[in-house]
Amino acid sequence: APAGGAPQKGGPCRGPAPMRRTLIGAWSPAAVLAGCLVASLLTGAIGYRSLQRMADDQLAVAGDFVAHHVESVLASRLRAVESVAAIDAQSDDTGRDRERRAMIASLVRLHPEFAWVGFAERPGRVAVALRGMLEGEDVSHRDWWDAGLRGPYLGDAHEARMLASLLSPAADAGRRGPLRLLDVAVPLRRGDGEPHGVLAAHVDAGWVDTVRQELADVARPLGDLDVVVVQRDGATLSGAVLRLDASAAADGTVARPGALDGRPRRFSVHPVEGDVVVARLGWQVAVGRAVELHDAAARRFLAASIAGGAIVGVLGAVAVAVATSAAARPGR
Repeated sequence: APAGGAPQKGGPCRGPAPMRRTLIGAWSPAAVLAGCLVASLLTGAIGYRSLQRMADDQLAVAGDFVAHHVESVLASRLRAVESVAAIDAQSDDTGRDRERRAMIASLVRLHPEFAWVGFAERPGRVAVALRGMLEGEDVSHRDWWDAGLRGPYLGDAHEARMLASLLSPAADAGRRGPLRLLDVAVPLRRGDGEPHGVLAAHVDAGWVDTVRQELADVARPLGDLDVVVVQRDGATLSGAVLRLDASAAADGTVARPGALDGRPRRFSVHPVEGDVVVARLGWQVAVGRAVELHDAAARRFLAASIAGGAIVGVLGAVAVAVATSAAARPGR
């Protein structure tokens, strides 16, 4: 071109278009990688919460099943004692003691978990009892006497006091710790309907704990569950030490953090209710699972989601980098 003249058309130029291509080539792979990672994190978080909820639902279903079964076995023992009292109300005074002994023997044969059964008459003395244990003894100071006069009664597990020295050593074979009993009592009535005494039975609390263990075995396919029966005072029938996070939801729909004998667990807690008398006990069933097992599926899904997002992001970023590089070559 002549000196001082304008540059020829078509000469080399660094305009805005090449700069845009350079920026796009630099940032596009990073944007693809970041987008894939963000999407995988969101997907993983949603899946993690969903799988946690499924694990909570598993515990809730198991807890409902166990609580209903515990309520059923307790209510059936109460009904059995009520049936004996109803039969006694229809008998006459002739041979009454003999008939009562026969009914006690039949009841214990049907339910061997009854450690003691006895008919107590006002003012509070045992008239007829299993194997003669406590006959003639004053029981008017016992909780079950006053409660049984008023209506059907189930009492919390307690250490045996009057019976501890009377039961045979064979009954204690294999027992861990002292004998503990649940009180069952119903009023004895005559034709006028007024209570004249109480039919009482003591259920071996160890039997209830055996039922608990059997239910835990049934639920084992759901992931090695712990099943704990909790009394109103917070003590467990098995003697295990249970600690629950009091700030968490207590309706059984969401698993609560806690510990069993110091081991971290997630628990679903359910009241033992249904039968009115059983509900008065205030018992609960806690079904738990180790935290690492409870959250295992959710953690695996989250890790797989992040790993998958990272792999897809890296591959996408490489593909975009190759494409933008090819597009930026001369002649493109």
